[in-house]
Amino acid sequence: MELDLQLDIAYWNRGNLYYIIEQYQDALDDYNKAIELDPEYANNYFKRARTFNMLEQYEQAILDYGKFLELEPDSFTALNNRGNLYLKLNQPDVAIEDYNKALEIDNENSFAYYNRGRAFVDKGDIEATRQDFKRAAELGHTHAAQKLAELG
Repeated sequence: MELDLQLDIAYWNRGNLYYIIEQYQDALDDYNKAIELDPEYANNYFKRARTFNMLEQYEQAILDYGKFLELEPDSFTALNNRGNLYLKLNQPDVAIEDYNKALEIDNENSFAYYNRGRAFVDKGDIEATRQDFKRAAELGHTHAAQKLAELG
């Protein structure tokens, strides 16, 4: 009898547990091992990207979201998250590209409108900011409604 241990899944699961208890370096180590064992499993890259974000290694997180998107190109969440990282790195134009792609996948998601509005703030485009905050508020994003009121 041959035993199939599926060690990649074990490392992935343990990485998830480490992430939950905020032991991010341990989570990263396990996601690295899971990727080494199964480099085609997209969620390994997604989870590692989130972990890199928590470790404030934003460039690495962006690379992993990119790899995840190569394997799962229609992921609203990965595009939105990567856009947020580009905003952290003061790259609003690239962030807007990701938010636009995310909205092509789900044009009823308030978070992408709100986040794209934040990117427009960084660019100084107040009219586009208003439009996106307004749409986000219409879709139920309460913080967008507050920010819209602050814009006047």
